[in-house]
Amino acid sequence: MIDFRLLESLVYIKKVPVDAAARAAFKKWETSNGKTWIPSRDEKQSRRLTLNYIRHELTNYDELLNAIDKKFPREAPQIKAEARRITFKKIAALYPSLIKECTAQLNNVWAA
Repeated sequence: MIDFRLLESLVYIKKVPVDAAARAAFKKWETSNGKTWIPSRDEKQSRRLTLNYIRHELTNYDELLNAIDKKFPREAPQIKAEARRITFKKIAALYPSLIKECTAQLNNVWAA
């Protein structure tokens, strides 16, 4: 049995206003796709882009998953699943407007 209490303290999230995170997410999308993002066209996709930006740019999520793979290769799937759950929980606590999207992504395997 793995004790995940330490893992909770290892997940870091930089707090910025949600509208600033959304603008940065849309700008990143525009740079990657060569198109202009119009948030009002698809609110669900806007929330998804914002949450993904926060998870990958404002947390240590990716670094933490890489460290888990290196240090605990046999237990990595279980530990990474818990790190993912903790990350979404902490994002939802800091960004209440994204709670629904956090839950949706957490419950979908493709959202990893």
